[in-house]
Amino acid sequence: MTFRGAVTTFSASLGVVPLAAHVLSPVPPSVPLSNRAVSVKTMAA
Repeated sequence: MTFRGAVTTFSASLGVVPLAAHVLSPVPPSVPLSNRAVSVKTMAA
């Protein structure tokens, strides 16, 4: 996990897409995500 610019902004590498989708699935829509994170998150839906 790497913090970027502020304590509340970070990036993380989880290694595999299914794990990333699982981790992102409970993130509320009000939390801004990168385009890649959004595409991975929709895989969990």
